[in-house]
Amino acid sequence: MEVLVVGAGIAGLQVCKALLAESFKVQCIDDKADVGGVWWENDTGYGLQIPFELYQFPDFPCPPLLKPAHPYATGPEVAAYVQAYARRFDLHRHIQLHTRLVSLSQPPAPALDTDTPRSSPTTSQHALKPSAPWTAVLEDTQTGAHTTLHPDFVVMCTGLFSTPFTPQYEGLASFKGLRLHSKEARELGAHVRGKHVVVVGGGRS
Repeated sequence: MEVLVVGAGIAGLQVCKALLAESFKVQCIDDKADVGGVWWENDTGYGLQIPFELYQFPDFPCPPLLKPAHPYATGPEVAAYVQAYARRFDLHRHIQLHTRLVSLSQPPAPALDTDTPRSSPTTSQHALKPSAPWTAVLEDTQTGAHTTLHPDFVVMCTGLFSTPFTPQYEGLASFKGLRLHSKEARELGAHVRGKHVVVVGGGRS
């Protein structure tokens, strides 16, 4: 059976590894230039709010050469570790980068046969029976070309922070200065050095 995994961040990589171990045919897509999700996007000044030793894959202890210089690893240090995880388990050959999901649809599911006893839940592909294949339209973000896949299952691993939200305030449209969402703030110092800056929001970013 074929599975489309959307997102090659921490969740998407682990899902790919688990599905491949169960002999599924897996294709993972991500619209960025490398794996790592929000850690690939992060500015160099961002990092963890917890010690790095608590933020590691259980099946992949951090290699000594990638050990962060500080207990609270920076964004690039976490990204390097996540990318090493993908290389260690040979996940890149199942990942298509610079690719985004444009649309996803599925024919209506047939009515359930209530007279047929149901088996106990399991993750084995031999027990999973899709109601109908999905139709997934993908776009190459570099060329604009579209392709269509028909996977049996789709797993969304886009995370909580992939879509930025910018509140609308009165007078915002007339503001002439630079406006950035934290998602866009790579190499932030080059944009704001020597300037007056207002930070809106008290979350982790």
